[in-house]
Amino acid sequence: SRRDSGMVDSKRVLGIGVGFGLLGLTWRLLGTTLAAQDFFRYSFEWFLKLTPTEARYYVIYGGLGSLGALALAWGLSPRLKLQGPDPEALERAFPRILGFVALIGVAATVLIANVVFQNQVLTDDEYVYQFQSQLLSSGRAAAAAPPLAEFLTNAFVIAKEGRWFGQYPPGHPLVILPGVALGIPRLVPPIICGINLFLTGALLRHLVGPRWALVGSGLLLTSPLFLLTGATLLSHSTAYLGLAISVLGAIRVIKKDSRLWGVLTGAGLGLLFLARPWTGVTLGLFPVGMLLWARVRRERSLFFWPALGAAFLAGAFFLVYNWGVSGSPLVTGYQAVRNTSVIEFGFGTVVSGVHTHTLAQGFKNAVLLGARFHFWSWGWPFAVLLCVFAFIRSHTARPGSPVPERALVLGSLGMVTVGLLSYIPYWSLGVNDTGPVKTFELLLPFCVLTTLGARGLWNRGRGQWLLGWFFANGLFALLLFWPFEIQHLRTVTAAVKRPLAVVRSAVTPPALVFVENVQSPDATSWVYGRPNPKPDLSDPILYVRDLGARNMEYTKLHPGRTPYRLFFDPAVGFRVVPVEVRKSR
Repeated sequence: SRRDSGMVDSKRVLGIGVGFGLLGLTWRLLGTTLAAQDFFRYSFEWFLKLTPTEARYYVIYGGLGSLGALALAWGLSPRLKLQGPDPEALERAFPRILGFVALIGVAATVLIANVVFQNQVLTDDEYVYQFQSQLLSSGRAAAAAPPLAEFLTNAFVIAKEGRWFGQYPPGHPLVILPGVALGIPRLVPPIICGINLFLTGALLRHLVGPRWALVGSGLLLTSPLFLLTGATLLSHSTAYLGLAISVLGAIRVIKKDSRLWGVLTGAGLGLLFLARPWTGVTLGLFPVGMLLWARVRRERSLFFWPALGAAFLAGAFFLVYNWGVSGSPLVTGYQAVRNTSVIEFGFGTVVSGVHTHTLAQGFKNAVLLGARFHFWSWGWPFAVLLCVFAFIRSHTARPGSPVPERALVLGSLGMVTVGLLSYIPYWSLGVNDTGPVKTFELLLPFCVLTTLGARGLWNRGRGQWLLGWFFANGLFALLLFWPFEIQHLRTVTAAVKRPLAVVRSAVTPPALVFVENVQSPDATSWVYGRPNPKPDLSDPILYVRDLGARNMEYTKLHPGRTPYRLFFDPAVGFRVVPVEVRKSR
């Protein structure tokens, strides 16, 4: 009846009103919370737990935000209609549309890198990757230690036993090498972002068809963790690239035996291991398992030796690189830089009298990483909801899918679970400015789960509600998640740039700058190191350690450079002062 229809309609209008009301209330509470204290406070304790402000942010956003998004999605669902595209036309246009999505990802990361980050690194790790890439561009894993190399010791870069090297594996420095060699280090990360979007869509196409592949790749394009971390020089996007290539290759091999895809699968596994070895050992088990399935259950054979050969070459390169860095193929740069008494991976005393890493603390860290990943994955207040629906089977599995749907769901869930639990041995949660970067590669299986859940709802006749859910959560993320994180990153970028800007305005190249500390006491960012010099020390401004009375020794090694000191003065901030050079008689 019209009366009943009017009552239903009024309830929907009320739902929309409640949704927008909770949106406004959540915005007000989050603004008040973040105005009182910084979202992140970098200190030793920060590595062991969420800050109070961050915890309140997640509680408010996850609580009120979820209720608001649900109410808004329910109220809007009858009014949102979408005509499905012609399947054959979509199949033909799929590569072009997916390519367009990838180009949007490239443009978005370029925009973030230049406008938000202002072409500035956010972590000391990025300095190290650039240094290692410069070494590799000259065909070396390490440089000969220059005279007085103790002045060049930096965060994760050290001179030891006549070698000057960084601690990280070679995969990511190799990938960003073209940009570093051209003097445009940020050239490569946006390209990787676009390739990762394209590979994710291509992978999903084999699993759920072209329509839902575009939904999944479009969803990844909205991820704060994917875009913000992908705009940095961190290695996680390269690891994602290796994982995506290996999973896609394994799916293609299951579908049809192929030497080419065997090579690509092995190369993807190799890249994943070379970029992030522990991630390669843990998440790499899943594409390896798929290859074993293809070998044993599908009786595929052409792929086997090409895949094994490509993976073997990557492993051999890793050993050769270690030999060039440390003098031993079995000692990595990480092990060489770290003191053997320092517990970073495993259980025991991290800092005597301050923190001992236990199994219970490790499980706590995994839970906290999972909580962060939940919010940073899509920026939604209740991101995991659609993954729950992935367990509700659609009417039938997609014809032609090479992987049974139940196995796909369990495999994706297993990858997320293993990825989180694999960090139990690590005492630290890691930096979180652009999201929980340690969980970056988990976006791939999480995207598969979310897409499967969305497809299951659609096939059960819940398409209008699904459209409302996407719209409501996208609106909440756009207004309540992205602005606060962008503001934080602007604050971080300003803090990182401040001492470097002071130097540039005060010195005349060629200059030698002795750095006492480039980190202000309020610790608004995680760049404790200074920029690493090029391996040939040809920088116009050469930053080195401030060793006090010994500075004159290093100054004499560079007579053509004017020496300065950079330090933090609590009264006025960062200061640069000339160093008096004593002339010998």
